[in-house]
Amino acid sequence: MQGSFGAPKHLLEIVNKAILLAPDGIGDGLLMMIAHHQLKIAGYDVTLYHEKAALLCPLFPESKIALPGDIPPSDLLIVLNDNSKRAWDLIRNREKTPELRFLFPTPCKAMQPKDFLFSPKKPVATNIQEALKDILGKPVTKENGLYVPRNAKAKKRILIHPTSADVKRNWLPRQFMDLARQLKRKGFTVAFATSPEERPYWKFVEREFLLPEFSSLLDMASFISSCEVLIGNDSGIGHLASNIGVPTFTISGNKKRVQLWRPDFTKGEIATVPFPLPNFKGINFRMRENFWQCFLPVKSVTKKFLKFYEKCGLNSL
Repeated sequence: MQGSFGAPKHLLEIVNKAILLAPDGIGDGLLMMIAHHQLKIAGYDVTLYHEKAALLCPLFPESKIALPGDIPPSDLLIVLNDNSKRAWDLIRNREKTPELRFLFPTPCKAMQPKDFLFSPKKPVATNIQEALKDILGKPVTKENGLYVPRNAKAKKRILIHPTSADVKRNWLPRQFMDLARQLKRKGFTVAFATSPEERPYWKFVEREFLLPEFSSLLDMASFISSCEVLIGNDSGIGHLASNIGVPTFTISGNKKRVQLWRPDFTKGEIATVPFPLPNFKGINFRMRENFWQCFLPVKSVTKKFLKFYEKCGLNSL
């Protein structure tokens, strides 16, 4: 049953140790830190196990984040399902782990009444908030304990993050460049953000725009705090910007996915294809996956972004 962990209140009162398992994306880690922080406030000793622990730890210096390994004994084990081998091993052996609770982003036949099924009409951050409200039996917030040294806002500075973990989710580089030129003509200062590994492939943008070099995720986060809006694909950096309090404008070809996974710590808007695209699997022509960018032109994205910028109440154009 959706939203039903079914933990008796008298059991919650004696729980001391909680373990959280999340998929290996940066965004997944940031989102599960909502659960970490809210459980910590409630008196739990909490540890998040995550592949990107080294990147996340500086953002959460007072929280326990560790690399995945053997799962130690705990009173509560919460898993954000990613259909990984680890997750399915836990599902198959649930009778050995009575403290296990799953968060399912989409329906799964393996769900049990004590698990929580996300609503597809609400973003993941809100779903996690509601799951924790259910397990703790009291209202909670989306606060996750993020710490980022803040920089002063730069007037009309827009940050574009043009990459993601899956190239098929990305708007095309030339489209981001054309968007940046449109915004520059409107008086905006545009910067591009990439990881150190991606930076050599994006050096060409320096001919026209800023391309700051970041030594760490914390360094990038600090720069994000100086920007008025972040524009990007469906990616963890969008969640980071939103978490910092910077409005986000997310470009995606998958409306259903982006409605669930969009950044939701602060104001956000999505730009997506206005009509459903088919995948012709019989002839291996996956239009929805591989060609959605052709149906989301720069002109319409620019227009929608400018409306969002005004809606955010930022500096007047």
